[in-house]
Amino acid sequence: MDFLRRRSHDIWAYHERPSPSWRMVPGVSRLWNSVVSPSSIKPPWKASQGWIKRPRNRSRNRSVWWHEPLPSFRQPIATRFCGSSSSSKHGNQMTRRNEILRAISEAARVLADFPRGNRTSFDIVGAVTGMGIPLLFRPLDGLLGTVVAVGRTPGIMITTKRDLHVQRFTLAHELGHILLGHQLSLDRKIEVMGRNAPTSRPDEEVAADTFASELLGPKQLVLASAKRHGWTKRKLHQPDNIYQLSLRLGISYKAACWALVTSSILIRPEANRLQVNPVKEQKRGLAGQDLITDPWADVWALTSADADTFLEAGPNDLFAVHVQDHASAGYLWQLVDTGSSAEVVGERQTNTNHAYGEYSSRVIYVRFSNPGTHRLVFEHIRPWSGTSLAHINIDIDGYGKELNGFARRTKHRALALVA
Repeated sequence: MDFLRRRSHDIWAYHERPSPSWRMVPGVSRLWNSVVSPSSIKPPWKASQGWIKRPRNRSRNRSVWWHEPLPSFRQPIATRFCGSSSSSKHGNQMTRRNEILRAISEAARVLADFPRGNRTSFDIVGAVTGMGIPLLFRPLDGLLGTVVAVGRTPGIMITTKRDLHVQRFTLAHELGHILLGHQLSLDRKIEVMGRNAPTSRPDEEVAADTFASELLGPKQLVLASAKRHGWTKRKLHQPDNIYQLSLRLGISYKAACWALVTSSILIRPEANRLQVNPVKEQKRGLAGQDLITDPWADVWALTSADADTFLEAGPNDLFAVHVQDHASAGYLWQLVDTGSSAEVVGERQTNTNHAYGEYSSRVIYVRFSNPGTHRLVFEHIRPWSGTSLAHINIDIDGYGKELNGFARRTKHRALALVA
């Protein structure tokens, strides 16, 4: 028993060392790695002021110690460590890492609580309103968003002066502040790099950025879109595919680049190189300059892989529908249902040198004149008989960014109750 008592005393002295330069008493390292665990041994000694001081000599004689026997003792605390500046830096890194891990875990929980259905993007407005968090949109000056107190309940206010994808990411960022228990915030700048943010950014902001990126651009949504469209890992290194991925996730092109870094598809140098590519070059590659009437509008490249999906787009966006006609058998793709606000603004052939009997490809450009909820229905049919070979059915939310006041769906729900 005396042997165990002395050994436990030495372990306690090593565990509560006051600085990383403290040297372990010879022989304790062997016991430290043995079956005796420091958490299972209750030390009978405790130094004054809670610290075991340096032994008077370094010989194997452990009978001479500066200690004061006390009747009570305290279990070791793993986080009790002080001394050098390197230890403080290590503590800051651990705090940052823990905040990021909490943000990732919380984003995964929200994703599980709110299934996306046939949407290609996460319904962030629906999640916030579903949690009962007050949400308001205002033309804020110099602010992207803020968390405010509504009585004892935290609420969110988002600017109306930015595009839809900025509103969505800012809203997810503010929701992260609330769910992670942060203080009320005023956000003038938000980073889309998530966990890859620079070390100069505050820990709470990095955690909220990580929550937003993991909620709107998680690996499961990236892989779902990639599988649907046949985007291999190599194809996701191409700017045009990254741009189309960003549209389907409802985030910016830059945010999509860093979402691919998080999904281990890109590496940081590639993301830094790709994020500076101008999006307008990708738009011009899909449609001519004469068809792009609004420089801020997006150009969607739709194919049969987008069938039975729900897209969230802007009111002036252009939809380039890529179809393949089996003309030799008499089958042509035709637009059969678009609503009164749809307009076919152009059409062009993409492979004019195809051999007889092969499929011919063309692009049909569609734009909607009014904001609202739309439907694009294409059918591969024989015009003279009406026989259908395939169809493409796509639902589109074409309202775009939220305007002044409550969220759009909140207004519609209130009007429906009144009616």
